[in-house]
Amino acid sequence: MEICDNREVDICLTFDEKIRLRLSRPYGRVIKSPDKIIQHAKNFDKVYVVGDYVLSILMRKGFSPTLSIADRKTRRNIPVVENIRGVEIRNEPGVLRISALEKLRELLTSGYKGPIYVDGEEDMLVIPLVIFGSENSLVLYGQPFVGTVLLEINQLTKWIVRDILQYTIPQSC
Repeated sequence: MEICDNREVDICLTFDEKIRLRLSRPYGRVIKSPDKIIQHAKNFDKVYVVGDYVLSILMRKGFSPTLSIADRKTRRNIPVVENIRGVEIRNEPGVLRISALEKLRELLTSGYKGPIYVDGEEDMLVIPLVIFGSENSLVLYGQPFVGTVLLEINQLTKWIVRDILQYTIPQSC
């Protein structure tokens, strides 16, 4: 009989095309102006930023979020975030890796403030931010070719995200 160390087994949650389409639309207010984004963000206890492009725009304006998640890549020809010391996690494109979800939960509950760098892709990590983030917090993420999405964390957005999660398809990473 072979004994397996379960800590080394990781599961990725994948999404079928119907849910991918649902996830591709913005789940909050979309704003293009960095100044208006910052003005709105000041009304929240915590601000989480997902994505290099949005983060670099806000940091150039002098705004530092509570927590940021970036993969150090952008599809635009814009310099990405500087290498500031932070936490490293892994999450493949188009999936939600359970270990990444658990690490984000741990960081959020511990009150961590700072950057999180993703080996892979950060887009799907908006999901655990909404689930584990505190209410009266704001998640900012880029909607390609449209603007920045301002997603308020409240009971409704937590419910919507949990509803989406029930349609995930678990598979080995």
